[in-house]
Amino acid sequence: MRIVIAVMPDGERIYPGPFGHSPAFAVYRKRPAGWEREALLENPYARQEGGEKGRKLAALFGPADLWVGARFGHGPGHGRPHPAPPAPHRTTGAATVGEALGEL
Repeated sequence: MRIVIAVMPDGERIYPGPFGHSPAFAVYRKRPAGWEREALLENPYARQEGGEKGRKLAALFGPADLWVGARFGHGPGHGRPHPAPPAPHRTTGAATVGEALGEL
């Protein structure tokens, strides 16, 4: 299993805002011995809105089984429709990557 987690630039804390606006993404792969981080990627699309953003993020990450973040979309009352992510996704209330990985 290969997952992408929306994180702060330190790569350890979960980004609390919408997934696509995260400043960075930690990419993890499940190995027999546990989770292993493959990459910490800067988000070049953090300030971009809607449109092709999901497709661009998917191309940045490569194949992923799950996207994990604190929020997906802008939430109610934002006034803009937000397309579903182009990959399976899961919200987390975890504060750290370790906690989020423990939920899986």
